[in-house]
Amino acid sequence: MPQLYTEISCFFKGHNSELEEELDIVFISNDEDQATFDHYFKEMPWKASPFSDRDRAITLCENFHV
Repeated sequence: MPQLYTEISCFFKGHNSELEEELDIVFISNDEDQATFDHYFKEMPWKASPFSDRDRAITLCENFHV
């Protein structure tokens, strides 16, 4: 599992009750296929942009230099 995901997940789980009304974390996948997306997303406690919305993911990656 990627390091950043692990760090965000630990933080979110530790502060979920405090932040749930004020913060939404949205997973924007850079995975190459639906199966890989599904594998990572099933472990996540937050929302996700649909894997099929590749154009949005590409635009966000470009805009935020990810």
